[in-house]
Amino acid sequence: MSLDSIDSADLFESEDAHTRAFSWDDEGGATLAVVEAVTDMLGVEPTEVEPLNDVIETDALNQLFTPTGETLRRTGHIQFEYEGCLVRIQANGTVSVVRATQL
Repeated sequence: MSLDSIDSADLFESEDAHTRAFSWDDEGGATLAVVEAVTDMLGVEPTEVEPLNDVIETDALNQLFTPTGETLRRTGHIQFEYEGCLVRIQANGTVSVVRATQL
């Protein structure tokens, strides 16, 4: 199933979703929040999952919604699959994770 064909707004708001807030200014930013949310959902340690950088360019991910000069980026999101989960990162600093088997 293609990520493009999924209407995921309700999926990420379900009680089965794991959600974590983060700040784009924090060290590790979105990448650390993704790994923490996914490993929490799976009940494993971060060392037990594939490096996130093998799935998505983590430097670009951390810069995707960071402010540029005086311009804040407060809207938008990105979705991708990681470790059998669908991950959604929103510009507002929220990471939500659901198991891909829920799709």
